[in-house]
Amino acid sequence: MKDDRCNAQNPESGAKNFSERRPDPPYCIQAQQALFGANLLRNELYNSVASFLEPDHFYDPLHRQIYAV
Repeated sequence: MKDDRCNAQNPESGAKNFSERRPDPPYCIQAQQALFGANLLRNELYNSVASFLEPDHFYDPLHRQIYAV
């Protein structure tokens, strides 16, 4: 069973040659979920990432929406 939650170690899109590849940027859904969990448990941690983290930094569209709120 393929695990699509993180792609940082295998960014290839499966295209036949390099010019056809458009790999996704590195992402890890579990890391995104851990960030939300940490902020729920200790919401003062939000201040440490709020100055640089933007909704567009999240790969998952749902995570973008959650962070935007």
